[in-house]
Amino acid sequence: MFQHILVPLDGSQSAEQALPVAARIARATHASLTLLQIIPPMETLLSPIEPQVFVEDFSEDDVAEAKDYLSEVERREAFDGLGIRIEVRIGPIGATLLHFAREQDIDLIVMSSHGRTGLKRWIMGSVARHVARESTIPTLILRSNGPSPITANNTTNEQVQTTRVLVALDGSPLAETILSAAAGVCAALAMPEHGNLHLVRVVHVIPTIEEHKEMIAQINTQALADARAYLEEIEQRIHTGAFAAYHLNVSVSVVLDSSGTDIPLRLIETSTCAKGTQGFDGCDIIALATHGRRGLRHLIEGSFAEEVFDTTRLPLLVMHPLEAQIRKNVVAAFALV
Repeated sequence: MFQHILVPLDGSQSAEQALPVAARIARATHASLTLLQIIPPMETLLSPIEPQVFVEDFSEDDVAEAKDYLSEVERREAFDGLGIRIEVRIGPIGATLLHFAREQDIDLIVMSSHGRTGLKRWIMGSVARHVARESTIPTLILRSNGPSPITANNTTNEQVQTTRVLVALDGSPLAETILSAAAGVCAALAMPEHGNLHLVRVVHVIPTIEEHKEMIAQINTQALADARAYLEEIEQRIHTGAFAAYHLNVSVSVVLDSSGTDIPLRLIETSTCAKGTQGFDGCDIIALATHGRRGLRHLIEGSFAEEVFDTTRLPLLVMHPLEAQIRKNVVAAFALV
């Protein structure tokens, strides 16, 4: 599963929402855990869609305060028996976080989407958005005051409700790169129970035109059949391939979208309740890969991942895969055929 997990902190209770989740995954996977605080230098953070934010200059006192804070967190009972270290870095928050993660061979980032407010702050919302778009490392983003994946599965019913992860797929090798992280997170958070992985593909169906009714019906029927066959193939891979040791329960659903533009909405609706799927009444995490689009292409095509990020209150597991990761995924898929 995972070997080295990173938790970015800024001293706030909101950012600390990531700690019990990261600790549980680390304990289940025997991973080491790094707590990181980044102190930004004097600068103006500019974004074409965000207001200007002025960040105070740092001092040696800031560094000492950060180290003291992380040392206090490290000593908490939740981390007993875990391999844990603390790090303080200085630099632009988003870029420094991602550089540190690559440099330290991090294979999972767990963070909150909001932190402190005021002049001297970690602008966690903007940082989380930046990481969601740019990180080539799987990143689990918890929403401030949103449900936690380690509390949402608690139930008063006699039947145990384990961790449920919805994985958004579109038939591409890029989308499939999130499967490994999704399976690993699902299995780790569900232990000692078996986690539930729900595979979803949204299919654009052509609106019916009376004069071409039969032809359109055939096209739509074939598209739905192809989508279901694809998801069932992925399900079989999970049960018989490298993920078989996770012993996950896997379900699939094909979701219809007649507009071709409401894929994020359909995913979020499905994350609440996948109608007609036995044993699935919602999920605790949404997992998807992102193209990491920027600039004009981003403005024209938009980003499904960012729309989901902006709309759902559920934790989001995201990554922007490198070309090498996509090629590796293609080779692995053919090897299992």
